[in-house]
Amino acid sequence: MHYYVERPNLYITVMDGMIDDIQIGNPNPHAIVVTTFDATFEAIHAADERLYLDGLALTDLATWLYRERPNATFNSFGRRFFKFFPNSSFISELVRATLRCATGNEHKAHGEDAYYCRKVRDAHPAEFAELRAGWSERFN
Repeated sequence: MHYYVERPNLYITVMDGMIDDIQIGNPNPHAIVVTTFDATFEAIHAADERLYLDGLALTDLATWLYRERPNATFNSFGRRFFKFFPNSSFISELVRATLRCATGNEHKAHGEDAYYCRKVRDAHPAEFAELRAGWSERFN
């Protein structure tokens, strides 16, 4: 599926429930046009003029943004990233759970945070296992 997200002016290709490509620019005429991004603990989908991204899709979007702005400070990167999700109810919870799953720190989550971590991890178990392995290999 091809999506064009108007607010950040991004063209997103989703294949097999994962982001395949992100580009700046005008959409393909066959793309589904949505207004902005939103966060979800479910699979990537479009509804209510929004493209809902799951935890794994957040890692793809963050990676793309980092490659676009490699010299950005941590704070400016975070501000820019969160601007992609205006009025999103679950963006903070999804980002926190995604970071814990990707870095192998799920055991530090309690209560509702542990529930969100489980939902993020269970959506893409093999991919998050690879992220955890890469993280521990590089930073531990």
